[in-house]
Amino acid sequence: MTKTKFTRFNQLFPSFSRMDETFDEFDRIFDDASRLLDGPRWQEVKYAFTKPVVDYHIKSEGGIHTLEVAVPGVTKEQVSVIVTDGKLQVKIDADGHLWTKATNRTFTLPEDADVAGISADVKDGLLKVTIPTLAAALPKEIKIL
Repeated sequence: MTKTKFTRFNQLFPSFSRMDETFDEFDRIFDDASRLLDGPRWQEVKYAFTKPVVDYHIKSEGGIHTLEVAVPGVTKEQVSVIVTDGKLQVKIDADGHLWTKATNRTFTLPEDADVAGISADVKDGLLKVTIPTLAAALPKEIKIL
């Protein structure tokens, strides 16, 4: 970027020439920083700060694990939940949406999860995934005879 320096103006007001030097120094610093920040490690850092944030809450009560994900303004047609190899993938297709960004987030299922019994529902801006536990994994009290 080329700047036009007002030499006549700077001669009349010498303090402005020092401002030009200061702005030149800022330009140099930012140019150096932009060259450094184009490397592959910086791309990882930039992604960490620009990837969509998904607000979620996980709780376990009475043999049922529940994953709740905030999806304001998203319909059930824009959400998909996929279970593969002990992982639960939540994909939100909300391109151009004001409150929720397109997201693809993977959660590790608990070891005691009953994959066949997993269900999901979107209601009032909340995706609720219910993950029941296997019957064998639930604690069972043995009566002593």
